[in-house]
Amino acid sequence: ELTDLMGGRLSAMSEPGEGSVFTLQLTLPVAAVRTEPMAALPDSLSVGIFASSDLAAVVYTEMLGGLHLKTNSYALTGAGVDILMQQIQQGVAPAVVLLDTRVQQGVRGEIFDCFERLPAAFRPSVILLCDPDEITTYGESALTVTRPVRVRDLAQTLALALTHRARVAELDYQ
Repeated sequence: ELTDLMGGRLSAMSEPGEGSVFTLQLTLPVAAVRTEPMAALPDSLSVGIFASSDLAAVVYTEMLGGLHLKTNSYALTGAGVDILMQQIQQGVAPAVVLLDTRVQQGVRGEIFDCFERLPAAFRPSVILLCDPDEITTYGESALTVTRPVRVRDLAQTLALALTHRARVAELDYQ
């Protein structure tokens, strides 16, 4: 009776000694899928990556390449931080840095210390790639993308980072 009320069919097949198979067929409406356009990002955007492993760096590079963005992966050592600081001084640094929170705490601290010494207009925006339970560690004001990292989430957060960076540069200029 319930099957009939739901517009379905119930059938049964049975063979002695073999068992029975019951089949319930229901026609369900397709859920409407809400799609939002991906954030528009400038083609000239350069993104730096401090990933926890070479494999993670390759995955993030591929994701960003799919968004047609230039990327640069940095070594997880003081040398990687030094290279990024040289690029900043030369005016060729990435506007945004993705920092995997699985990177050792010492390296993360060194990166943040270097950024804090820069004038706000030259400081790259930082997006933390973290596990869902880590968000409270960094606070709600931090720009974060939780694992598993999805291209759409990354694009939207990159757009937010650029907006924030433009406002900081404008205030620094005034």
